[in-house]
Amino acid sequence: MNHCMFDGIGAMEFVNSWAETARGVAELTVPPFLDCSVLKARDPPVHTFPHHEFAEIPDVSDTAALYGAQELLYRSFCFDPDWLERVRGLALADGALGCCTTLEALSGLVWRARTKALGLAPEQRTKLLFAVDGRRRFSPPLPRGYFGNGIVLTNALATAGELLSAPVSRAAGLVQEAVRMVTDEYMRPAVDYFEATRARQREEEHQRAARPASHRDGRLPRAHGRDMIDLSVMRSNDGHGWVAIHTCIYDA
Repeated sequence: MNHCMFDGIGAMEFVNSWAETARGVAELTVPPFLDCSVLKARDPPVHTFPHHEFAEIPDVSDTAALYGAQELLYRSFCFDPDWLERVRGLALADGALGCCTTLEALSGLVWRARTKALGLAPEQRTKLLFAVDGRRRFSPPLPRGYFGNGIVLTNALATAGELLSAPVSRAAGLVQEAVRMVTDEYMRPAVDYFEATRARQREEEHQRAARPASHRDGRLPRAHGRDMIDLSVMRSNDGHGWVAIHTCIYDA
């Protein structure tokens, strides 16, 4: 299974349907909706929303030179429900946010901590990029059982100085704003953008693959092909949510 076919929700619905078929169920609980034309790009494309998630950020901190030769260490940090509530309380402590989810608070905390740990220049722009399920955010919503990619990338932008000079509530608030801006008006231009730049993206991918790993797009080098931080949401046996952070740390 590959993201070229469907996203995580589509994958799980496929697995569940496969299991139901193996059990001899006469009618699937969630029949697949196979008409992907519901997300067809408009002709001509309409670019009415700035999509910074696709823009590359100059590496003014020269992180490739600073950390390129250092070994990366993998570490996992698990947050149980009590710790998640403490993190959320930290994001709400100064009263700047009326409310926030634990995921918004934790994402802001990790974004800020990573920025500090890397010693980025204050003027270095940083981007937190993450996926949001757009199925119910389209107008009209995507049909139940949509067999394809219904997620959309959104992003929060800030300089390193902005993140580190403000409390965690600032980073969590930026994450919150990034989630809120995912509307039909945001997602439709993203579909148009993908279609309009498909050929150019293929060419850029070929060029990027030909460069040394530590010099691709001025990004931080990857460890064995993995990103620096991975947030995994799991569920414990008692039904409470757990979050695990898998991160690479430069060995000084």
